[in-house]
Amino acid sequence: MTISFLSCVVVAARNVSASTNLKDVLADLIPKEQSRIKNFRQQHGKTTVGQITVDMCCCSHGRCFS
Repeated sequence: MTISFLSCVVVAARNVSASTNLKDVLADLIPKEQSRIKNFRQQHGKTTVGQITVDMCCCSHGRCFS
């Protein structure tokens, strides 16, 4: 995960949940984000951005965000 993504999750966690337990907040948010990313990749995965595809951007060191 990138720092930017984690920053977004933390900001979203502050705005979405009344819980102060980070584990509970992330347990709620992570599946939603995984679903959002999966849907985005299904719609745009083969789209080229310059000389690369969206799928290439979503994979880091052999790990794909799906």
